[in-house]
Amino acid sequence: MLDRSSPPDFVPVKDISLTQADSRVLDNGIRLHTISAGSQPVINLQIIFNAGKWYEKVPGSSILLSKLMLEGTKKFSAEEINNYFESHGIFWEIGGGTDHLTIDIYLLSKYLHKISEIITDILSNALLPESEFATVKKRLVHQLKINQEKTSYRAASLFRTKIFGESHPYGYALTPDILNSVSYQDVLDYYESQVKNRNFEMLASGDLCEEVLDELISDFASLTLTDPLITDKTVKDHPGMSLDTYSNLYEERDNNVQTSIRIGRQINKRKDQDTIKLEILNRVLGGYFGSRLMKNLREEKGFTYGIHSNVVFLKHGGYFFINTDVIKEKKEEALSEIYKEIKTLYTEKISEEELALVKNHMVGSFIKSINSPFSLAEHFKTTYFHKLDTDYFDHYVSEINKVTSEELLEIAKKYLQIELLEITVG
Repeated sequence: MLDRSSPPDFVPVKDISLTQADSRVLDNGIRLHTISAGSQPVINLQIIFNAGKWYEKVPGSSILLSKLMLEGTKKFSAEEINNYFESHGIFWEIGGGTDHLTIDIYLLSKYLHKISEIITDILSNALLPESEFATVKKRLVHQLKINQEKTSYRAASLFRTKIFGESHPYGYALTPDILNSVSYQDVLDYYESQVKNRNFEMLASGDLCEEVLDELISDFASLTLTDPLITDKTVKDHPGMSLDTYSNLYEERDNNVQTSIRIGRQINKRKDQDTIKLEILNRVLGGYFGSRLMKNLREEKGFTYGIHSNVVFLKHGGYFFINTDVIKEKKEEALSEIYKEIKTLYTEKISEEELALVKNHMVGSFIKSINSPFSLAEHFKTTYFHKLDTDYFDHYVSEINKVTSEELLEIAKKYLQIELLEITVG
């Protein structure tokens, strides 16, 4: 009989060996990565191009292209595509991000062939109708104007601009003027240079039996591509702003009852040796609900509903930031408490008890994040696009557990014992 009067023994989590992606290059040069896992006949298919903001010649062309690519092909109208996707329970979106343009699709495996037919036609024969260009642009401009009225959106935009610089692809803030200045020809040129018949990475995850995999390879190997050899394209580096050029900014708005705060700085790429230590330090400061900032400003002072800190790693750089929205009248007090918590991190060692709690939280969050083939695919993308060792996450738990309070004190001095950028809006 199972004795329910006593809890089971505690067993510390050890390193976990993640299912690795199987990578191959198709005859036409497409690099296909597959993660076969899960028991349900569901697949996530991602088509990933070097076509984000980093590759733009005309700012704003990437996001406009991602919207126009939804407007049909020479073979399939937008209505036909949407009706098919909706009637078969297929989710899809095209996103123009910072470093990539991605077509992301979730579907039942039995619909793969039809979806492949539609997607390959989008890649080669997207209509990008000029008649829809003005409508798409108008809709985006309208949404952008609404967002700019939000203090949190405005603060985030100003923060990235100040961190990286106005001309940097990670830094420029999309505005109605920028969008309105993009011509239809600019979007066509961007499609021709970065997407149409261009090579791409393809990541498929889910229940990939041999029959489904063969079908996937057959469908996409038929594409004729103009650059069949996959290489790391040389892209002109975009120098970011230095810390010496940071200048704090307060954009006051009389009609707002709250102020949005962003505080932070640039950090190195994810491959940097400080990354895991910086992630732990961030978790202590504001990376989970029990963090120091949350206890201080939410639970004790009641200045805000929530305050968080994050480390963001992009392909060509990264940044650390604290974000919160506070009652306008409490702005100065809130800022004072934030800097007090930051100073404590670089002047006092974290206690062993608190460090153990944070490590357990990080390990638990990591375990939860690898419970599906789709989440495994996201971890693969992290290692692949950030050029980490393929077994990076296999050693993630042990790397977390071996970090000491003394090391975190030095990391805090290195990254936080400086003048940070401060943006307040409201």
